[in-house]
Amino acid sequence: FPVTINQVVKFEEYKRIISAFNTEATIHYLLASPDNFIEQVGWSDIVIFTGGSSRRLLNVLSENSGWEASLSGKTVVGSSAGAHMLSTTYVVDEVPTLSQGLGLLPIMLVTHYRSVSNRIDNEAFIEYWNRVDDLLKSRSGKMAVVNLKEGEFVVYEFNAQSN
Repeated sequence: FPVTINQVVKFEEYKRIISAFNTEATIHYLLASPDNFIEQVGWSDIVIFTGGSSRRLLNVLSENSGWEASLSGKTVVGSSAGAHMLSTTYVVDEVPTLSQGLGLLPIMLVTHYRSVSNRIDNEAFIEYWNRVDDLLKSRSGKMAVVNLKEGEFVVYEFNAQSN
């Protein structure tokens, strides 16, 4: 797929932010491409999966069989859609519904949990998140449920080869 201008702008913004917090380090950045993805992950120390379309990201990654093993020993960051794809199950859509991630982390994930949205009024906002909570309670079983509000994060240690 071709890289969009929005992806380039987002990439440049991430570079600016990361560089601002790492003034002493020499950092080399690369906007990944589907054609060279496994090779690019191989030379990377940190892999960042940003937000956007969870389904699109999962589709692109599914074209690179076995790439998960190349994450071993890496720092992997997922934001919004990027975090969705790392999880086993995640909440999407206005309905809400559950979708399958890649299962690299054995969690049910909700990003933007109870975050304010300009698209719905207060009553609809409360009702939506109550439906999300009910859905998670009915489906979680023994799997951990992780609700991440805007700006929150969780750190996991895992061996990519064992998942």
